[in-house]
Amino acid sequence: MSTHFFLASNGKCIQPPGDNFQWMRNGELITAQSSLFTIDGGRTSWSFTGRTGSYSSENNFSVTLLIPYNGEELFERTYKLGDGQGLESFHQYWLPPFPGFDVIGSDQANNVELTVRLDPRKGTAEGNFIADFKKRRVSITGKFNLTLQQ
Repeated sequence: MSTHFFLASNGKCIQPPGDNFQWMRNGELITAQSSLFTIDGGRTSWSFTGRTGSYSSENNFSVTLLIPYNGEELFERTYKLGDGQGLESFHQYWLPPFPGFDVIGSDQANNVELTVRLDPRKGTAEGNFIADFKKRRVSITGKFNLTLQQ
Protein backbone atom coordinates (compact mmCIF):
# COMPACT_ATOMS: atom_id res chain seq x y z
CA MET A 1 0.00 0.00 0.00
CA SER A 2 1.26 3.45 -0.92
CA THR A 3 0.89 6.88 0.59
CA HIS A 4 -0.53 9.54 -1.72
CA PHE A 5 -0.80 13.28 -1.19
CA PHE A 6 -3.52 15.47 -2.69
CA LEU A 7 -4.02 19.15 -3.21
CA ALA A 8 -7.66 19.98 -2.59
CA SER A 9 -8.88 23.24 -4.01
CA ASN A 10 -11.99 24.90 -2.65
CA GLY A 11 -12.22 26.94 -5.83
CA LYS A 12 -13.58 26.18 -9.26
CA CYS A 13 -12.35 23.03 -10.99
CA ILE A 14 -10.35 23.53 -14.18
CA GLN A 15 -10.43 21.23 -17.21
CA PRO A 16 -7.40 21.53 -19.53
CA PRO A 17 -8.46 22.27 -23.14
CA GLY A 18 -9.05 19.08 -25.12
CA ASP A 19 -8.89 16.80 -22.07
CA ASN A 20 -11.78 14.50 -21.26
CA PHE A 21 -12.40 12.16 -18.33
CA GLN A 22 -15.79 10.43 -18.08
CA TRP A 23 -17.32 7.58 -16.13
CA MET A 24 -20.62 5.79 -15.62
CA ARG A 25 -21.80 5.44 -12.04
CA ASN A 26 -25.21 4.07 -11.09
CA GLY A 27 -26.32 4.39 -14.73
CA GLU A 28 -25.37 8.09 -14.92
CA LEU A 29 -22.74 9.42 -17.33
CA ILE A 30 -20.48 11.86 -15.48
CA THR A 31 -17.97 14.15 -17.15
CA ALA A 32 -15.19 15.37 -14.90
CA GLN A 33 -15.05 19.11 -14.28
CA SER A 34 -11.29 18.79 -13.90
CA SER A 35 -8.71 16.19 -14.81
CA LEU A 36 -5.04 15.71 -14.19
CA PHE A 37 -2.39 13.57 -15.90
CA THR A 38 0.98 13.77 -14.14
CA ILE A 39 4.19 11.94 -13.37
CA ASP A 40 5.52 12.13 -9.85
CA GLY A 41 8.71 14.02 -9.05
CA GLY A 42 10.75 10.84 -8.66
CA ARG A 43 9.54 9.54 -12.03
CA THR A 44 8.17 6.37 -10.47
CA SER A 45 4.47 6.55 -11.40
CA TRP A 46 1.95 8.06 -13.82
CA SER A 47 -1.32 9.35 -12.38
CA PHE A 48 -4.70 9.89 -14.10
CA THR A 49 -7.43 11.71 -12.14
CA GLY A 50 -10.93 12.98 -12.91
CA ARG A 51 -12.93 15.08 -10.44
CA THR A 52 -16.36 16.64 -10.08
CA GLY A 53 -17.67 19.07 -7.52
CA SER A 54 -15.65 20.71 -4.78
CA TYR A 55 -15.08 20.28 -1.08
CA SER A 56 -16.55 23.70 -0.30
CA SER A 57 -19.75 22.80 -2.21
CA GLU A 58 -19.89 19.48 -0.33
CA ASN A 59 -20.18 17.41 -3.50
CA ASN A 60 -16.63 16.31 -4.38
CA PHE A 61 -16.05 12.95 -6.10
CA SER A 62 -12.83 11.89 -7.80
CA VAL A 63 -11.31 8.81 -9.41
CA THR A 64 -7.53 8.22 -9.63
CA LEU A 65 -5.56 5.49 -11.38
CA LEU A 66 -1.80 5.05 -10.99
CA ILE A 67 0.65 2.93 -12.99
CA PRO A 68 4.43 2.60 -12.69
CA TYR A 69 6.66 4.77 -14.86
CA ASN A 70 8.32 2.58 -17.48
CA GLY A 71 10.38 4.85 -19.70
CA GLU A 72 9.85 7.40 -22.45
CA GLU A 73 8.63 5.07 -25.21
CA LEU A 74 5.04 4.87 -26.42
CA PHE A 75 3.22 1.88 -24.95
CA GLU A 76 -0.21 0.30 -24.84
CA ARG A 77 -0.97 -2.09 -22.05
CA THR A 78 -3.76 -3.60 -19.98
CA TYR A 79 -3.27 -3.61 -16.20
CA LYS A 80 -5.32 -5.55 -13.67
CA LEU A 81 -5.20 -5.01 -9.94
CA GLY A 82 -2.97 -7.67 -8.39
CA ASP A 83 -1.36 -8.85 -11.65
CA GLY A 84 2.10 -7.70 -10.53
CA GLN A 85 2.25 -4.69 -12.90
CA GLY A 86 1.65 -2.16 -10.11
CA LEU A 87 -1.79 -0.72 -10.90
CA GLU A 88 -3.49 1.18 -8.07
CA SER A 89 -6.83 2.98 -8.01
CA PHE A 90 -8.84 4.88 -5.44
CA HIS A 91 -11.63 7.40 -5.24
CA GLN A 92 -12.27 10.29 -2.91
CA TYR A 93 -15.57 11.77 -1.84
CA TRP A 94 -17.02 14.40 0.44
CA LEU A 95 -18.54 13.29 3.75
CA PRO A 96 -20.69 15.31 6.13
CA PRO A 97 -18.26 17.20 8.35
CA PHE A 98 -17.61 16.94 12.02
CA PRO A 99 -17.89 20.35 13.70
CA GLY A 100 -14.81 22.36 12.80
CA PHE A 101 -13.50 19.86 10.21
CA ASP A 102 -13.87 19.04 6.52
CA VAL A 103 -14.07 15.29 5.97
CA ILE A 104 -12.86 13.56 2.82
CA GLY A 105 -13.20 9.80 2.42
CA SER A 106 -10.84 7.75 0.29
CA ASP A 107 -11.30 4.12 -0.75
CA GLN A 108 -8.94 1.87 -2.68
CA ALA A 109 -10.39 -0.24 -5.46
CA ASN A 110 -11.07 -3.91 -4.75
CA ASN A 111 -11.05 -4.73 -8.47
CA VAL A 112 -9.80 -2.57 -11.33
CA GLU A 113 -8.73 -3.03 -14.92
CA LEU A 114 -7.13 -0.29 -17.01
CA THR A 115 -6.20 -0.34 -20.68
CA VAL A 116 -4.00 2.65 -21.50
CA ARG A 117 -2.11 4.02 -24.49
CA LEU A 118 0.51 6.44 -23.19
CA ASP A 119 2.96 8.47 -25.26
CA PRO A 120 5.44 10.10 -22.86
CA ARG A 121 7.15 12.10 -25.61
CA LYS A 122 3.89 13.68 -26.79
CA GLY A 123 2.53 13.84 -23.24
CA THR A 124 -0.75 12.11 -24.09
CA ALA A 125 -2.70 9.26 -22.53
CA GLU A 126 -5.90 7.50 -23.59
CA GLY A 127 -7.50 4.92 -21.38
CA ASN A 128 -10.53 2.81 -20.52
CA PHE A 129 -11.14 1.42 -17.05
CA ILE A 130 -13.50 -0.53 -14.84
CA ALA A 131 -13.21 -0.18 -11.06
CA ASP A 132 -15.14 -1.60 -8.10
CA PHE A 133 -14.99 -0.06 -4.65
CA LYS A 134 -16.82 -2.53 -2.43
CA LYS A 135 -16.61 -0.51 0.79
CA ARG A 136 -19.15 1.99 -0.57
CA ARG A 137 -20.65 -0.33 -3.22
CA VAL A 138 -19.43 1.88 -6.05
CA SER A 139 -18.75 0.51 -9.54
CA ILE A 140 -17.34 2.80 -12.21
CA THR A 141 -16.73 2.27 -15.92
CA GLY A 142 -14.86 5.11 -17.59
CA LYS A 143 -12.52 6.52 -20.18
CA PHE A 144 -10.11 9.40 -20.50
CA ASN A 145 -8.07 11.32 -23.06
CA LEU A 146 -5.53 13.51 -21.26
CA THR A 147 -2.47 15.68 -21.80
CA LEU A 148 0.44 15.69 -19.39
CA GLN A 149 0.41 18.54 -16.84
CA GLN A 150 3.88 19.59 -15.71
